[in-house]
Amino acid sequence: MAEQTGDGHILVTDDDKVIRKICQNALEPVGYQVSMAENGQQALDMVNKAHYDLILTDMEMPVMDGMTLLMKLQELSQSPPVIMFTVNAFVPHAVMAISRGAYDFITKPFMKDALLASVKRCLETTRLQKELKDLRVVQNLLPFFESVLSTQDLGKVMQTVLSRACILLKANGGSIMLYEEADKTLIVKAAGGSFSENVLGRKMSPGDRVVGEALKKRSVITIHGTLKKDKRFAHMESHQEIISSMAAPMLIDNRPVGVVCIKRVGAGDPFQKADEEIFTLLANYSALAISNAMAHEKIKRDEEDLEAQLDQRTKALEIANAEIVRLKSNIK
Repeated sequence: MAEQTGDGHILVTDDDKVIRKICQNALEPVGYQVSMAENGQQALDMVNKAHYDLILTDMEMPVMDGMTLLMKLQELSQSPPVIMFTVNAFVPHAVMAISRGAYDFITKPFMKDALLASVKRCLETTRLQKELKDLRVVQNLLPFFESVLSTQDLGKVMQTVLSRACILLKANGGSIMLYEEADKTLIVKAAGGSFSENVLGRKMSPGDRVVGEALKKRSVITIHGTLKKDKRFAHMESHQEIISSMAAPMLIDNRPVGVVCIKRVGAGDPFQKADEEIFTLLANYSALAISNAMAHEKIKRDEEDLEAQLDQRTKALEIANAEIVRLKSNIK
């Protein structure tokens, strides 16, 4: 039995059925998930509908060749790495492909070990690059996190979080809903951008719509296109202009604080897996900031209530003292 070393979804693109099968037989036994396409156009259509960690593609194919596919993939906001297949006669073309952004090329016929080694190097390199990018994102966000964590005004915290999420993830608007423990509901407390009119104060139960489902599942939910295109939410009202949306639960020790959601409207690319990871990070820190602001508001309310009670008692004592003085005066 082959050792399970692979982790990732790979799209094999080749008009030769034998090559596709060879790749599948080499990759799946070691743990990779494999999908297959017969030409570049089919591969591009598949990439637009699902996430792939790596594209293996032949140089020469009908309908759309490998070089054209590479160029089309690079137009996407989040494009997977590409490894080219080529015969010896086309090695100069493969080298050109690398100069244009492909990770590597493999000459046909190839050995299974050579394929696995190239795939492993590519995915490992991509993983390291992603970790470095994530570290840079976190580093850039640290001043924002420090600022919002020190803010005590709940309304300001929520608007700041929503604004930063929209800027960072190129969204056109969104909302923040807070969880009310007393009646187990979500209430819209902040909103901005498209379709945000008249939503403040709206209530729903965990499990209702996308935001409720995100809280119920305790994970980010991403929708590509309108709700009608997702069988989970096809029965719900949706806006045709929305091309992609995300909802992330805000949790502290798995306890719900609320849900933050954002959306992209009009033309553009849908949210990608990398966007989900950044959004999750933002939601986690936002949960802390919002929880801190809520605690501060509660303390402030408690102090105001205590002052009001003390004031009432002081007035009551003043009235009682005045009455005692009056009674003493009558006795005399």
